[in-house]
Amino acid sequence: MLCRAALSPLVRSPGWCFVSPPHAIAAISRLYLPCHKQRLRNESIRCWSNIPFITVPLSRAHGKSFAHRSELKHAKRIVVKLGSAVVTRGDECGLALGRLASIVEQVSMLQNQGREMMIVTSGAVAFGKQRLRHEILLSQSVRQALHSGQSQLKDMAIPVLEARACAAAGQSGLMALYEAMFTQYSICAAQILVTNLDFHDEQKRRNLNGTLHELLRMNIVPIINTNDAVVPPPEPNSDLQGVNVISVKDNDSLAARLAVEMKTDLLIVLSDVEGLFDSPPGSDDAKLIDIFYPGDQQSVTFGTKSRVGMGGMEAKVKAALWALQGGTSVVIANGTHPKISGHVITDIVEGKKVGTFFSEVKPAGPTVEQQAEMARAGGRTLAALQPEQRAEIIYRLADLLTDQREEILLANKKDLEEAENKGRLALPLLKRLSLSTSKLNSLAIGLRQIAASSQDSVGRVIRRTRIAKDLDLEQVTVPIGVLLVIFESRPDCLPQVSALAVASGNGLLLKGGKEAAHSNQILHHLTQEALSIHGVRDAVQLVNTREEVEDLCRLDKLIDLIIPRGSSQLVRNIQKAAKGIPVMGHSEGICHVYVDTDASVEKVTRIIRDSKCEYPAACNALETLLIHRDLLRTPLFDQIIDMLRVEQVKIHAGPKFASYLTFSPSEVKSLRTEYGDLECCIEVVDSVQEAVEHIHKYGSSHTDVIITENEKTAEFFLQHVDSACVFWNASTRFSDGYRFGLESYFGDKSSCVENANTLNLTSSSSVRGLNSTCIGKTPLSSGRSGCRSRTPLMGYSVTSSSAVSAHTVASVIVAVVEGRGLARGEVGMASIDLKNPEMILSQFADNTTYAKVITKLKILTPLEIIMSNTACDAGNTTKLFSLIMEHFKNVTFTTVQRKYFNETKGLEYIEQLCASEFSTIFMEVQSKYYCLAAAAALLKYVEFIQNAVYAPKSLKVRFQGSEKTAMIDSSSAQNLELVINNRDSRNGHTLLGVLNYTKTPGGSRRLRSNILEPLVDAETINTRLDCVQELLQDEELFFGLQAVISKFLDTEQLLSVLVQIPKQDTVKTAESKITNLIYLKHTLELVEPLKAALRSCNTQLLKAYYNSLEDTRFGIILEKITSVINDDTRYTKGCLSMRTQKCYAVKPNINEFLDIARRTYTEIVDDIAGMITQLAEKYSLPMKTSFSSARGFFIQMNADCSTLPNGQLPSEFTKAFTLFATHFLELCHIDALYPNVENYHFEVQHVRSSAGNKEKITYTYTLSKGYTEEKNYGLKAAEVSSLPSSIILDAKEITSHIAKQILHRQNTTPEMMKQRAAYQLAMRLVQTARNSRLDPDSLRIYLKALKKKYEASCATSRKNDEQQ
Repeated sequence: MLCRAALSPLVRSPGWCFVSPPHAIAAISRLYLPCHKQRLRNESIRCWSNIPFITVPLSRAHGKSFAHRSELKHAKRIVVKLGSAVVTRGDECGLALGRLASIVEQVSMLQNQGREMMIVTSGAVAFGKQRLRHEILLSQSVRQALHSGQSQLKDMAIPVLEARACAAAGQSGLMALYEAMFTQYSICAAQILVTNLDFHDEQKRRNLNGTLHELLRMNIVPIINTNDAVVPPPEPNSDLQGVNVISVKDNDSLAARLAVEMKTDLLIVLSDVEGLFDSPPGSDDAKLIDIFYPGDQQSVTFGTKSRVGMGGMEAKVKAALWALQGGTSVVIANGTHPKISGHVITDIVEGKKVGTFFSEVKPAGPTVEQQAEMARAGGRTLAALQPEQRAEIIYRLADLLTDQREEILLANKKDLEEAENKGRLALPLLKRLSLSTSKLNSLAIGLRQIAASSQDSVGRVIRRTRIAKDLDLEQVTVPIGVLLVIFESRPDCLPQVSALAVASGNGLLLKGGKEAAHSNQILHHLTQEALSIHGVRDAVQLVNTREEVEDLCRLDKLIDLIIPRGSSQLVRNIQKAAKGIPVMGHSEGICHVYVDTDASVEKVTRIIRDSKCEYPAACNALETLLIHRDLLRTPLFDQIIDMLRVEQVKIHAGPKFASYLTFSPSEVKSLRTEYGDLECCIEVVDSVQEAVEHIHKYGSSHTDVIITENEKTAEFFLQHVDSACVFWNASTRFSDGYRFGLESYFGDKSSCVENANTLNLTSSSSVRGLNSTCIGKTPLSSGRSGCRSRTPLMGYSVTSSSAVSAHTVASVIVAVVEGRGLARGEVGMASIDLKNPEMILSQFADNTTYAKVITKLKILTPLEIIMSNTACDAGNTTKLFSLIMEHFKNVTFTTVQRKYFNETKGLEYIEQLCASEFSTIFMEVQSKYYCLAAAAALLKYVEFIQNAVYAPKSLKVRFQGSEKTAMIDSSSAQNLELVINNRDSRNGHTLLGVLNYTKTPGGSRRLRSNILEPLVDAETINTRLDCVQELLQDEELFFGLQAVISKFLDTEQLLSVLVQIPKQDTVKTAESKITNLIYLKHTLELVEPLKAALRSCNTQLLKAYYNSLEDTRFGIILEKITSVINDDTRYTKGCLSMRTQKCYAVKPNINEFLDIARRTYTEIVDDIAGMITQLAEKYSLPMKTSFSSARGFFIQMNADCSTLPNGQLPSEFTKAFTLFATHFLELCHIDALYPNVENYHFEVQHVRSSAGNKEKITYTYTLSKGYTEEKNYGLKAAEVSSLPSSIILDAKEITSHIAKQILHRQNTTPEMMKQRAAYQLAMRLVQTARNSRLDPDSLRIYLKALKKKYEASCATSRKNDEQQ
């Protein structure tokens, strides 16, 4: 009765009581369960706590394991084995309760779906060990306290506990824990303890089998464990040697044995590793084995066991293979990882790529990981090919599309028949799936366009900047890497994407829909055939395995960019699933056509018919037709409706349109619908403004059209609609890459990696910087082209020399942004000095002359000004941008995308970087949106372009309003010569020059700022005057401060360098660190003298300075520095002296390698000095050793030529080099090859002395058009130099020989001259056709000049022929 009473709440029903076999009742009789609500068991519906749910219909004949992961969702009976490392804590004493709770939740979820779940668990020993240690610790603590006192309690040692005793103590607690957890999900659990002997006794085996079947039938989760309290020593490993029995030595073998005995479908083995690896998991090149085939067992090397447990990976693999042989599928996965342990079991059952799947079916072909690696290797080889070779591959693919047309259409026909028979595709998708002869011909034409324009897609120099002498920075296009393109029902997408990938040198992974399997297969075969002509067959891979898209999106180490091509739902799913991989996802193609009151009757029906009916399944087809209200019930409106009816277009009425009709068509369910078929929505609007608002609210920013003859209305529509393509009197179908000349494309305005572009040859490559400076993928601006389609354009940029005054070198970067619309005139500014860790924010309202902005910028003397790209859109340049350009012609301008002017990001940056002493800035600027936006763009630019990264909490951030200052406008400052002399900018005769007796660079900067922006705050002025008065009265204080302050370096610049974190440690950065450390030590050592000088001061401001020097951190920092740096290390003037200080700055015996290097350096310097001394004595010359940071060690000699032997240096000091720069000669003739190139040269003048025997060359720097008349200019320059005459004679001889060769080539036969003239004419015509951007009139003049030159050459050849 006791057993019945315990069981009855679980299996009772009205009017009858179910009686279980005795062994099943015994398994659960020890459980105490509270009364549950009645549970009705049915084949399809169950009720738990009055909540009904549908069970998963699961049935499968046992005997053969699943072949693929995707079949695991059909598993009915599942065993979950929990390893010791999964259920126990890291200290091996106690259970990981959070991890265990998530596992119980997943098992309960699967159990409630109608599956039969069993758990083989470890953990009894760990749980018992925790309990026994606790008991021992308590008992020993009391005894120790009674006899030895509390002080020895910490030194007690816990004895080693026997595992069987721990298991006996932990079994009941472990089961009670499982019971409590499963009770939360209204599920009963039963415990079964077994040993190896139970499997050797046939009767016990049958009893165990019957118990487990009965428990599963009653919807109870059996929890099985080896009875470790009485378990005998493990038997020798006699199993797995051809016998069909596995001995139970640990829970791995127990789980395998039970799985086979119970004929389970799936065994999940959870451990502390992700699965099987092809090498030790900790090694750099270790890769997880996704599918393990039994034949691969010999190639696996096993490591050591985990920290707990009896088995190890070898035991798990052997048990898994034995279970696989018995017909049970096995997955080994990680159950301890915090990010996946909460869903690892359900993910496995759903067929996701988790852990290692054991399969008896050997994988056909490479895995997707191997394909990705092959694509990467092939892509790199592809990128290394010549442009002509890549174009040849694309041409070959285009030819194959036409040559193999019949085979392609036959494969496509199979796909269409299968799709129609299964009825799984809607009509629009069937149309996209269909291929035709015209589609293939169009594809081939498009591919040839790609091939023709792919010459400079890789390696094209976008931007070149001269940073310093002999140091140029180039921005070059490079391939992105490996692209994953996922597409649905569009087999024509495969050759398009493949051609783009080939042209841009990218590796490619393709994942097509299964509905187009046959078409994709043959198209991929043709693509690889084309790639084979240059040995890059593997660069394009088609994923044919049963890989889920979500699993592909997790390959962040192998894939660089994902491009989904299909429905909006597909795009959203991929964007959600992608982890760490950028997704270039496009939006829906909800395209609008707005018919205005001034629309042309002839154009309307033609445009609407082409937009909707030409190809309704395309993403650029019309979906919503907007009609002006005045056109209702007019003949034009009737013509539109009649045309749509004739074309069998189903019409849906928008809300406003339906309200005008008595009997309207079916009302639209949503105005955001992409029909993709012969359906469209018609809606009524009252004005063009309302049409624009409707498009912004319901559109997808793809393509929108206005039909009107009113140019003003059209311009309003074009300017205000924010879409990728905005057309006037053109079909939406014109939005096509081929028609734009972009060859092929993907995406639209909403598709972006880092910019709003279509993906074409210009954007399928990223950008790389050379000369050790990486610019990375540079954001591009968006503009409007002539056809009103928004296409990618480079940001507006002006590079010139920076403005440099007589007193300051520009180092300030300023970001300026202005409000738009009603907020125009509200200006935000943010500036940062690269030599001073301070950022100044400003926001103010300015008038139409922008006097405040110009004055602020004049005060800052910026090195560079950053503005939004929208401020300089072609034809729409703002007045502020024009004025700044006009006033700051010598300043570098850079534009960045408007999205980087983000006030939220700006506030985040300030919170991250602002020093705690200036935290009040948050309250000042949190509502100053424009200055925050400018700060965001400025800090982003400084980090990625200037390569300056500031340490957290290191910047001084100030908000500088214009309330307490008087501004002097720029023209007045210039006329009064406040800071710059108008006649000579280097002359110090200015107000600043007269007043500037400051002792530090920071003082000079402050004086300049006060002159241009003087204070009007009386309190501040009086405070400063008090200081001046005290300094005038106390001479000792004045001269004491002057003496100390003059020793300070540029402290602000030093602080700026110290708070910047170098992105890369190099020799230069290491040398800078030690230099800055010496400067910092020098500065800190001046703190005490400065305090002594200020100690007797009386005014408030000077006292505040004195109190700030009392900060104890100065002493702490100096103490840390002197613990490593020698006390006598000082800042000294002179490169060689400072180099010596840096060399010996670090104390000896701190680093033995440094000591050795210093000794070596000393010996080398001594050798250099000795060698120079010997040379000086040998030639009796006043030589000395010198050093500079740019040149290194060199010989310095202050003497005129009269002291030299024979007026020349000894031959030992002279080396001459001859440079043959043939391309410089050809450079002069480049205008003959390119029509848009003109030749110019700098003029020089030859001047002779009064004696007439010495010639001098004068550089005029006058730029003159045409070729220079100077012959052998280099020889003339050499003759006036101190080079030995023998070298000049040799050079003249070589020059004469080259001149004879050139003359010989020119004096060829008349026939050769005629052929050369024809060849040159042909080359110039080809270059003109390809590259010319001349207007028609200029092109006509240039072609006439070519003709005239060709005729002259022909006439010369005929004349020579007659003479011969």
